[in-house]
Amino acid sequence: MKVTLEFTLPEDAWEHQDALQGPAYHRALREIDDYLRNRLKHGTMSNEMRNELEAVRRLLLEEAPPGWDE
Repeated sequence: MKVTLEFTLPEDAWEHQDALQGPAYHRALREIDDYLRNRLKHGTMSNEMRNELEAVRRLLLEEAPPGWDE
């Protein structure tokens, strides 16, 4: 399968950079999710901190594109 992406520069500069940096964004999302999951599973913290980290992780999982964590 071949895929061709076309951008009109400079108008589409942000979209172009997002497409080029996709793998880096993917890695960052996974690292953030791993960090949050490990802190929640193994970390000692107040209930307030736990609730905040769970809220951040929930937001991350809701906003990430489908299949990003596969």
